[in-house]
Amino acid sequence: VYINPGANEAKIDFPIPITASNIMIEFANFYENALANERPICPRCNRPVFAKAGVCEQCRENAFQCKNCRNINYEDLKAFMCNECGFSRYVSITYSLLARSSFECERIENDDDRKKLFTLTDKE
Repeated sequence: VYINPGANEAKIDFPIPITASNIMIEFANFYENALANERPICPRCNRPVFAKAGVCEQCRENAFQCKNCRNINYEDLKAFMCNECGFSRYVSITYSLLARSSFECERIENDDDRKKLFTLTDKE
């Protein structure tokens, strides 16, 4: 699904009913935002942090930690989402599904099973 910049909502309608026990949502790309290049903000006192190491001069808190779980992603300090809990300082993402209970489901145990089911749904 392609989402235009500034869009607030995206809706996906499947052409056929799908029976699934799990749904994985994978993000391929994100739009670059001018606000993402600004100075980090301290999660405790909400002041801009000017130190290169990311330590707030006021309260000594690390500005690169997640506000939700306090994890620090050392691989990408300005990551879009926390690699531990999924929290984002740039956006709020909410998922809503309309579903009903079902007890019929084919097991998908590897990538070959997944590809086979994708081709099956594309045919229908």
